[in-house]
Amino acid sequence: MYEKIIEFIKLPLYVVFLIFIIMSLLLFVPDSLTDRFQLNDFMEKYKMYFGITFLFSAGILFTNGILFIINKIKKIREPKPHDIRTYLETFNELSKILLLSDWDKFYSDAKHGYVQEEFINNKKRFSKLLSSTVWPKKFACIKKNIISLNKKYNNFIGIYMQNAQPAAGFFMINKFNADTESSSDYDRDKEKYEEWSIQWQQALTDYVNTLNTLIILSNKHFLNEEAFPVTFRTKKTMD
Repeated sequence: MYEKIIEFIKLPLYVVFLIFIIMSLLLFVPDSLTDRFQLNDFMEKYKMYFGITFLFSAGILFTNGILFIINKIKKIREPKPHDIRTYLETFNELSKILLLSDWDKFYSDAKHGYVQEEFINNKKRFSKLLSSTVWPKKFACIKKNIISLNKKYNNFIGIYMQNAQPAAGFFMINKFNADTESSSDYDRDKEKYEEWSIQWQQALTDYVNTLNTLIILSNKHFLNEEAFPVTFRTKKTMD
């Protein structure tokens, strides 16, 4: 019995589909039609088996249909071959996205409320970089840290942009101007501004600390690799 079920499951899909169609016709056609073909006695005798076969074939077709859809979705989400990067290429790209080639200038400007427009606009590049990198298992800790860095990066940008305006190639924070505030709203607005100031500066600190951790991990794993980006190999501390 079980052997026959296994054999049925192993049938090619086109055969299962054909069986499904035949069982559907035999089970759901009007009695007048089966009577015309003199199938009534045959139907009464084997109707139970027709029902079981119908359910089995329907289940097999449904399962294969679901698997087909899942595989299609996976293929859509998988990076195309020309988009796949090795981890070394990822670090080179990450160095450009985060403007690490001139870190001292970036961090000095950021502490005073000025952030380069390119840094803000690189969010999509960072996300695409994460999805297209092939990571060896031994670098799981670095992959995890880069994912965390992406979150800290997005969090900083999100908070900072709540009260920033574009300038020439930069974004700058809007200063709290007490002279333009009405007396009734002054205390409330000042409190909101101070709270926001603390939040964006803390977000910047979290981003820098996470980046520093990544660089420490990178030095640990790649210090002896000639192909590793100089930016990450030489910048060990961030004040």
